[in-house]
Amino acid sequence: MQTVLGLNRFDGLKFTTYKSTNSKLGNDALNTLLYNEEEDELWIGSNSGLYILDCSTEQFRRCIPSEDIAINNVSYLAPASDGGIWIVGHTGQIIHYNKKDEKYTSLSDRIKGELKPSSWCAFDDGERHLYIGHAQGGLSIIDLENKTIRTLSNIPENPNSLPGNSVYTIYKDHLENIWVGTNQGLGLLNPKTDEFTIFKHESNNPHSLIADHIYDIKEMEDGTLWIASDIGGISILDLHNITFKSPQKRTVL
Repeated sequence: MQTVLGLNRFDGLKFTTYKSTNSKLGNDALNTLLYNEEEDELWIGSNSGLYILDCSTEQFRRCIPSEDIAINNVSYLAPASDGGIWIVGHTGQIIHYNKKDEKYTSLSDRIKGELKPSSWCAFDDGERHLYIGHAQGGLSIIDLENKTIRTLSNIPENPNSLPGNSVYTIYKDHLENIWVGTNQGLGLLNPKTDEFTIFKHESNNPHSLIADHIYDIKEMEDGTLWIASDIGGISILDLHNITFKSPQKRTVL
């Protein structure tokens, strides 16, 4: 697990902590992890750049691309549909890494138009679309084939617009629904209309979202979505009837 005080590895019995003082990590503030099962490597995004841990040797190395590619303050790492990796710099470039030729390329060089300057996350849907969640800049959807960008934003007078302009997480469930977690609630995207079904916390409704700052979404084996929020905790969404419940009230069958 990544923390602001280094990387912790649990082997089932004990934790091993890697920090800048006992490894080649350049910074203890780690933001994101992505495991490469094929190579048995852990990619680590930090405030000081990108590092790779060889899990078999427990050795770190720093990724240093060519001079025209800058990898700083990595906020997110996402699998690319071509087998590569998308590297999201919070205040910098969004980079594609090609595993076959070990080449880094800037997304800006592959598309028409300009991206928002600050980003939190990305999601490749495997159908030539890259979703990018921005910090206060909304949600950009990039057609990687046509090289075009469309950006969705919160429009206060439109109840079906993006819930909030800070997008922290984007997730596709087994039904191929696209869920977007923001600073003002959870949105279910209809990609044909670019409209959202909005879910927010309602103080008098125990079956509503537990809080509105949504930071992560994961689907469990039973088909429920676990939705992590700031301060509030975790909400569990039943995809069959779209109702929320807390982990404490979950019925185990």
